[in-house]
Amino acid sequence: MNDELIRQVKIFLEGSDEPFPAAEFAPFEGPTSYWAAQPVEQTAARLIPQYHERLDRSNVRIVYFFRSDIPRKGGKLVFATTKKIMGLNAALAKNDDPFFCIVISHPVWEVLPQKHRDALVDHELCHCGVEVDEKGEVKLVLRNHDVQEFSEIVRRYGPWNPDVQEFLNAVLSAGKKPMPLLDGKSLAAGERPD
Repeated sequence: MNDELIRQVKIFLEGSDEPFPAAEFAPFEGPTSYWAAQPVEQTAARLIPQYHERLDRSNVRIVYFFRSDIPRKGGKLVFATTKKIMGLNAALAKNDDPFFCIVISHPVWEVLPQKHRDALVDHELCHCGVEVDEKGEVKLVLRNHDVQEFSEIVRRYGPWNPDVQEFLNAVLSAGKKPMPLLDGKSLAAGERPD
């Protein structure tokens, strides 16, 4: 893996004031490559029965892949994405039924401690929705985030709408301390603090 890429990801995760220029973040030449993500699948297999009963109960097919780069959307790094695969794409994957595909940026995965990996996979699993129609048939849906808001609006006006208030209530009632950000010294030594 590109040392500069690892350095950039560490800077991002540590919240350094050092600039994070997009032009320097070009670790790979050529097309993005994808491959099966066994460690992600193992993490999901542990989390699904614990937190995602709807997926477990419905026997939803989910495939997991790594990608070789870290894409950007709206100027922000995208650590992972979840897609619903159906129609021609599902047929090309030799599957007639729709399924979900979770894609994790491998350079990010490599530097995350296990708790952060769990949070990332759990987050992506939350996008995998299951609805049962009036005929009792299972339909896969992509779930949106619970909160669609700008942090600057919350800073100015507080929890001004029900979604933001519900999210704030969840944070306050969780009774958990925030997960620690990655420690620069342990990352430099190649350690993954848990």
